Amino acid sequence: MYNDSDFFAFAGSILFVIVIFSTIAAVITGLIGYAVAASKGRGAAGFWLGFLLSVIGIVIAAILEPSTVERTRRSLAQNQQNPLQTVSSKAPASQHTQQARAAVAEKYPQMFASRDPESVQQIQSLITIAARNLESGLDAFPGN
Repeated sequence: MYNDSDFFAFAGSILFVIVIFSTIAAVITGLIGYAVAASKGRGAAGFWLGFLLSVIGIVIAAILEPSTVERTRRSLAQNQQNPLQTVSSKAPASQHTQQARAAVAEKYPQMFASRDPESVQQIQSLITIAARNLESGLDAFPGN
């Protein structure tokens, strides 16, 4: 009734369907992993984790730390949004730094309110200079 060649042909077609289904599922979970990890600057790693490890890979991609480049980009974006922030936001601002900020804001109000990167960098430099002057016992901007 059935011979061995029919069995192997049937098994081969079933195996082919399983391989195609598994490949499609791996690509889909890889794309989900990419979408999850892309916001952390690790899209390629997220794809391969999802592709190779399926749902577990997606979970791993979700808990990945942001890349160094992404952390730097986020830090720069945050500094552009808030030019009042000092270069080192971890340490509390000294009294001289607070006075320097006030002096810079009073002397350069338009530049102080600007959000473009060049103005933010100039304001931070001016605050640093004014704070050093105040620490030395000088006016924030001597001679002006």
